[in-house]
Amino acid sequence: MNKDIKYLVFGICVAFVLLGAFAGVSVALASATTIYVPDNYAKIQWAVDNASAGDTIIVKSGTYYENVVLNKSLTLQGEDFPTIDAQGKEHVFKLTTDNCIIRGFRGINASRCHPYWDAGIKVGGGCVGNIIENNILENNGDGIRVYPYSNNNQIKNNKIYKSNCNGIRLDGSSNNEIKNNEIHNSSWDGITLVHSSDNTISNNTCENNSGIYLQSTSNNNKITNNTFRDCGLAVLHSYNNEIENNTVNGKPLVYCENVEGEEVTDAGQVILVKCKDIIVRNCNLSCKAKTSIALIESSGCYILNNTCNNNGHGIYLSSSSNNAIMSNKICENNWDGILLLDSSINNTLMNNEICQNNGPGICFWRYDYSNNNTITNNEICQNNGLGIEMWHSSNDEIRNNICNNNSGGIVLYYSSNSEIGNNICNNNSGGIVLCYSSNNKIMSNTCENNTGDGIHLYSYSSYNEITNNTCYRNNYDGIRLRDSSNNTISNNEVRANHYCGIELHDFSNNNTITNNEIYKNNRHGIYLWDSSNTEVTNNTCYGNNHYGISLRNSSNNRIKNNSWKNNLRGIHLWYSSSNNEIYHNNIINNTVQAYDNTGTNSWDNGYPSGGNYWSDYNGSDIFSGPYQNITGSDGIGDTPYNINGGAGAKDNYPLMAPWGEPIELPLILSANCVAIGDADNDGDNEVVIVRGRGDFMGRGDEVAIMRYESEEWKEEIIYSMPEVLWPFSKFSAVAIGDADNDGDNEIIVGTKRVGLGGLGLSWLISLTKNQEGWIEEKIGEFKQGIVALDIGDADNDGKNEIVAIESGLREFVISYNKVGESWIREDIESSFIDIPLLTDFQMNDICIGDGNNDGNNEVIVSRAVYTILDKSLYISTEGDIFVYSFIANKWEREKVGEFLEKVTTAVTIGDGNNDEIKRIFVGLDNGEVMSYEFSSGKWEGIPSEERRYGVTDILVGDCDNDMKNELFVTTMGRHPPPWDPLTPYPSLCLIYDYIDNKWSETKIAEETGPGGLFFTSAAIGDAKNLGFNSIIATVKFEPLILVATSPVDLIVKDPDGLIINKTSTEIQNASYNEVDLNGDGKSDDIIIIPYPKAGNYTVKVIPEPDAAPTNIYSLRASLGDWCLFLANNVSISDIPEKPYTFEPTDILPSSQTLVFDTGPGTYPSIMGTHKGEIKPSCNITVSKLYTYPCPGTGGHTEYVRIWNDTWEGKEAYWRGYQHDWHNITFDEPFTLFAKRTYHYEIITGSYPQIIHKPEHT
Repeated sequence: MNKDIKYLVFGICVAFVLLGAFAGVSVALASATTIYVPDNYAKIQWAVDNASAGDTIIVKSGTYYENVVLNKSLTLQGEDFPTIDAQGKEHVFKLTTDNCIIRGFRGINASRCHPYWDAGIKVGGGCVGNIIENNILENNGDGIRVYPYSNNNQIKNNKIYKSNCNGIRLDGSSNNEIKNNEIHNSSWDGITLVHSSDNTISNNTCENNSGIYLQSTSNNNKITNNTFRDCGLAVLHSYNNEIENNTVNGKPLVYCENVEGEEVTDAGQVILVKCKDIIVRNCNLSCKAKTSIALIESSGCYILNNTCNNNGHGIYLSSSSNNAIMSNKICENNWDGILLLDSSINNTLMNNEICQNNGPGICFWRYDYSNNNTITNNEICQNNGLGIEMWHSSNDEIRNNICNNNSGGIVLYYSSNSEIGNNICNNNSGGIVLCYSSNNKIMSNTCENNTGDGIHLYSYSSYNEITNNTCYRNNYDGIRLRDSSNNTISNNEVRANHYCGIELHDFSNNNTITNNEIYKNNRHGIYLWDSSNTEVTNNTCYGNNHYGISLRNSSNNRIKNNSWKNNLRGIHLWYSSSNNEIYHNNIINNTVQAYDNTGTNSWDNGYPSGGNYWSDYNGSDIFSGPYQNITGSDGIGDTPYNINGGAGAKDNYPLMAPWGEPIELPLILSANCVAIGDADNDGDNEVVIVRGRGDFMGRGDEVAIMRYESEEWKEEIIYSMPEVLWPFSKFSAVAIGDADNDGDNEIIVGTKRVGLGGLGLSWLISLTKNQEGWIEEKIGEFKQGIVALDIGDADNDGKNEIVAIESGLREFVISYNKVGESWIREDIESSFIDIPLLTDFQMNDICIGDGNNDGNNEVIVSRAVYTILDKSLYISTEGDIFVYSFIANKWEREKVGEFLEKVTTAVTIGDGNNDEIKRIFVGLDNGEVMSYEFSSGKWEGIPSEERRYGVTDILVGDCDNDMKNELFVTTMGRHPPPWDPLTPYPSLCLIYDYIDNKWSETKIAEETGPGGLFFTSAAIGDAKNLGFNSIIATVKFEPLILVATSPVDLIVKDPDGLIINKTSTEIQNASYNEVDLNGDGKSDDIIIIPYPKAGNYTVKVIPEPDAAPTNIYSLRASLGDWCLFLANNVSISDIPEKPYTFEPTDILPSSQTLVFDTGPGTYPSIMGTHKGEIKPSCNITVSKLYTYPCPGTGGHTEYVRIWNDTWEGKEAYWRGYQHDWHNITFDEPFTLFAKRTYHYEIITGSYPQIIHKPEHT
């Protein structure tokens, strides 16, 4: 009590003295006073309240529980860092005036953050000239916060710990100095500037926070000599800042603004603002900053091979376009792996590893419209956010990414016109999700084991295409549409999902579900719930645990041409599902075939179209007509099929045979070709196949008939390759028809020599069935053989002929007519007639038909022309289509097609478009399919998503039994030129249906195997004699064959070091044979290797004991029809010491002109000498070095030389500004061989622009 009285008396006395002092003075200034706390005042605020401007308040050590407001210019000095505890209530110190000093305090627990923004020290708006120094601030909202218009303040030498918001924050304030501060462990930024310019931030240390953040037009600041530990710099809409000599984790902080053409290879963090053509490569940027690399309004930059881990964003793009983010490792960041915002367009994100980030792997931020970006070949896995998250983005390409084990795979919100293709989205909460997103293509993706749906569209996601995806074992639906209309779901494989295969609900209307394979799902195959006007067509749906298709409250849908097999219920309609049309479905072996409890649906399409095929229908087909009362069968049951459900629903016209379902036949390995027809004249059709079953030398090759009996195929071998045609013959062609016009069909078979330069004989053979068995008749004999044949009235004389292509040194189009007991040959034309020197040719296919719709047949032939470079290297010049017409007793030829640098491989005639106009359809070696219509004289391409390799056969027929024709195409199983016969590529069977003036494509079979396995031939017809067509296709592979003529033996070593010689073999299924090939009485050596391998084969030649030095030998390797001469007429004395070496890829020709090109980015577009190496992946021919000059320049190349260590090479010079002056032409073409290393030297002049684009090659 006495102490309190003393203070009170003191206060009264002071007041009295002060009043007395002012009594007789009009103006006077009080002298500065030093006040002590707690000596003079128990509380700091009392001292402040009783102090005058200019006074100093010294606060002694201790703890004070206060929120101090400085409203006059005072100096507050702490002794031994007294603690001011705000107790979670507002600020520690708040300045509302100018020219204050706060020094030497420990301020704590002003801990409230947003929205109150409490700070340890708060500088109110408009306060200037204050100094805040040497303080310790802990556990506050902001450590220090400066409000708008507070300028010219100094914040220095403070230590700020554990701020719940920022260490230091400036809002709308300028010309402040922030230096020598230490800021540790802030939850947000160490130092953040908002709308604050012209400040100096220097020599500060920021650790374990987000570093320094310049945002919202914080311009013209000077940021120098700061140290960042586990943090860095962030910039948003702030420019013209001077940022230099800062370090991040001991490495330079690289900040570039308005810089072009620099390269960064060593940095702790990289910020690019308004930069162009910057390369950032090979940096380790694990800095725990807001972002490791930021591109702001920057373009043309390459971010390559960097590690960006443990940051906020891994890589951040704002308003940045045309950049490439490639081959970076972006992992364990706190937010996104890569973030694009503010209309960042035309960027490429490729080959990055983006894993274990706390947010999305890749994020396009909302409302920012970052369009036209490419995201490809990235691995995006184990992110806590989505794999790819896109908002308000359009025209993007998202391909070939792996998005596994994220919270979601690929998710688009409000995004359109993008392609999502060939991605793997497994083990996410959802595979691919679209919300409010339209006109996108989702194709060829794999969505497996997601905890939600494989593919999910919801909230008005419309006009999207979902095609060729695999949705497997997802925990909900394979594909689900919710409140989404006008989408197409086609050609997907949807299997083993926990709920439905495909589900549409919540008023998802006007969708199309077609050509999908949906099987073994835990509930329904297809489920329509509150969804109408859907087309469900051509789907195969089997083995689902509940319903094949279920409709609940769903009306006006059309369900046709589907197959519902082995489900609990095939088709199930309930809950007021009405006015649905259900017809032309195959409903087979379901526990309950169908259920309809409304009775208001249509289960057939009237007469004569019919209803559905029911496997349990036991009615008869004796009558026909709408009332089934006319004698004669029509393929429709005479009595209706009744539908379960108690509503009287029925199929009035049940089908007697399955509708539109292609019949699957096991594909026959090593089979060359196939035909369907009544081969034995018993009234039923058979399948005839010709194949190689022996040792690839013709021994054991056979012709077989397959008959469908008692629901299984049975085979009869009717003919084997005659011994006189051994070795190296193969059955090359087959057809069924009345070739000799005797009223009975014959099987016509052609043989051909394989791969050995035409050694031996070949035949054209007729096989006829009589009471004694199959009778062989030789029609013709040839040196090389028959490539293709057909039977028909080729010359329009009312009688059939055999037309064929004879191969050899001269290829002929020939025909055979049976006159009496003899077959008469006619040479329609030799293809050699218009072939120039140094060229070769190959006729590939032939057919008979009315190609020009004039009522008469023509013969159509495809031909390829090659330029010969050396004995084993050819370049395709053109592929031709010829039409041969028999007019005025002679054959006239017309060329209707010429395809430069392509090979025409297969040809047919038919009404493929179903417009009663026959067209010529042609397949090419690059996978193209073309059609030609005579009246227009135009060729049109048939588009494809599947074809990648050469077409091997092409047919027109009713493939799916819908009473319309389709186009059927088979493709190769090896890569088109440049050849790689050793890598397994898929060989395809494809159907093309011309609907609504466009072609639709369906893949019905795919085979992959060793040694260039591919589909060789196909046939369409009623193979099972059940009243509907089947498709039969055959596949084969080609062995590697080595032949040495006597008198030598061989030792061959394969790429794995396995050996075959005359006495033993280590190579699986390989054989060593000795056969007299050339009729000289001596055995030649033949090695057959069924499955060639990639890499070098070596062949050691050993003279036989009786060989004389002057004897000669030849050595050749063949693959299919192509042959490589390793030695030709070489003397025994000249056998090389080293083995012959080759790769199987050396055997096969290139069919396109390849321009010497070392790839993009090999050398710069400047004058100078440029040296390097090239290792071609295939044989290429070189004749010219192309230069593409920049506009307005005379860019050209002065000199070029190409050579290697064993070849002196070729060189060429520029010949001045004349003729083709941009380019350099070599004196003669030469070949660069695959997988050999060559050196080049190129001298450029006049600043040429080097371009690498397909259209320039």
